[in-house]
Amino acid sequence: MSLHLRLQRIARFFTILSSGLTLPLLAETEPLTLEPGEALEIPADDLFNLPPVVVFQTSLGDIPVELTPGTAPATVANFLRYAEGGLYQNSFFHRSALKQDNSPFVIQGGGYFFDLTGEQALVSEVPAYDPVVNEPNVSNLRGTIAMAKSGNDPNSATSQWFFNLADNATILDGQNGGFTVFGEVVGGGMTVVDAIAGLTRYNLIQQLGTPFNEVPLTDNVLNVSNFVTLTSIAFLAPEISNIVFPDGGASYFNINASDGIFRIEVSGDALPGDYRVQFEGTTLGGTSELAERTLQITPLVQPPWYETAVALGDGWRWFDWFKSFKPVGEDWVYHELHGWLYVPGDDPSAGLYLWDAGLNRWLWTSETLYPWLYVFGPEGGWVFFFENGSPGARVFARGESGEIITEHEF
Repeated sequence: MSLHLRLQRIARFFTILSSGLTLPLLAETEPLTLEPGEALEIPADDLFNLPPVVVFQTSLGDIPVELTPGTAPATVANFLRYAEGGLYQNSFFHRSALKQDNSPFVIQGGGYFFDLTGEQALVSEVPAYDPVVNEPNVSNLRGTIAMAKSGNDPNSATSQWFFNLADNATILDGQNGGFTVFGEVVGGGMTVVDAIAGLTRYNLIQQLGTPFNEVPLTDNVLNVSNFVTLTSIAFLAPEISNIVFPDGGASYFNINASDGIFRIEVSGDALPGDYRVQFEGTTLGGTSELAERTLQITPLVQPPWYETAVALGDGWRWFDWFKSFKPVGEDWVYHELHGWLYVPGDDPSAGLYLWDAGLNRWLWTSETLYPWLYVFGPEGGWVFFFENGSPGARVFARGESGEIITEHEF
């Protein structure tokens, strides 16, 4: 695809750095309330206050960067505004600069992108928001990312950023009010940064104009595929590990953490109560934080006649409330965690149908032609009308009111 000019001049940079700061245990928040058999998913970002990690997905590989809102809050917020808005998509590294001794200095991007919507690729300037205030609190060392800006104007940074290829503190920390570092390359990303810096640099001012006099290309043909492009900036969630129940109760919970999601499953036999859980979140850059939550297991809402029922032991209770619904000699029994069980006698172990309110599903033991089945759940009691003793009835009756509803309204 041939490359045509459509650009305005810009002078901005853009960078990322990480502090590696280990934060204290987060304060307790609202308890996470679950019922036996319930599952809950929580994004890791809702559990921790860790610095964000972004991944520059380039045509030569990924560059993970841990941002540092602790030392450059306004700058990080500014960068995330561009990144989350997709403004860096199809942008490219337009500058690979050397020091006076010809040693590596910086690679720069965030200022220009390829507009691929037409028949020919056009070079356009990344739309800029208002400049961000300068926050020069961290030195420009190798592996950091910092904001670029206009000369003689410390508070002029907008969209452009650069990666420091060497320890550039003596050059950049005092120049033009200092250059704001807001992140650091982590997870082996400097291999990609150095690969970009190692590409041949081309002076394209004749073809493209200023400021394209130090453009890194993979080949000497002026083609979009030979530029180092940035396809997107992704967000990398922290890893969750070291899950501990300091007061016990771990056997009631199945906890998994993957892809930035913290999933908690509660077993159907979990006893009501509060259970503390502590866990650690760690970014790719090694920044860690401990968090604690209270998992509050609430009992299923019991029917109003629960206390008057005859206790059978192990949580089972017998009710003689539904004799008009069943043949003489057949009993209904209720379990505080598992709902109602229809049995052909006095032995709860010989049940035919069991609705497990904790697991929220049917447990089958055999078949029956008996057309009635009462079950209890969080919304109250229900009488199920079965056809030929099979699940999938077409109508139900509300246990409390007797209201008839369709299967789809249940």
